[in-house]
Amino acid sequence: MFGTVLASAVVRAECINCVEHSNLNFSEISSLCFSSIAILISVITLIEQKRRQRTELEYEFFKNHFMDYLNNDIPNGRKLIVFEDEKLVGIDNLLDVLTRMRKDADYFKYSNNKFYKKFKKVNQKLEDFLSEGLNKQGYDNDRQSEFNRKCDRKIRKLYITITKQYFGL
Repeated sequence: MFGTVLASAVVRAECINCVEHSNLNFSEISSLCFSSIAILISVITLIEQKRRQRTELEYEFFKNHFMDYLNNDIPNGRKLIVFEDEKLVGIDNLLDVLTRMRKDADYFKYSNNKFYKKFKKVNQKLEDFLSEGLNKQGYDNDRQSEFNRKCDRKIRKLYITITKQYFGL
């Protein structure tokens, strides 16, 4: 936006400069001004097109790498987490999914570091929570319910982090 304002101010200044310091007639001056404006619009359009292409490429990369995690791997891994004899079991699958997902996100370390850091932090907190749960015993009904609520909340936060970035929600 600032670049557009600056560029239009430069074009306007050039047009005024031409009027003040030349012997051009009105039609020549207006042709020069319109040509300058057309060039400015072309440059702005080119910049916007490149930005849009980059966004589309990032979205395609995201879709190819993360949609299967979000639609299949995480929900299936979550279903495997159960309690047997007041002990938590079935966490290994979801932990493996989260580790693979984090490694696949390395691309964003370079292309969108702000998103990468946030994603990695949320993902790591979920991994840590699951690992800590694996080491605990004595899950009565209340602790099982609490674990399930916290686990679902942390998974939801991971989904929100991703969808905010790539679906604009």
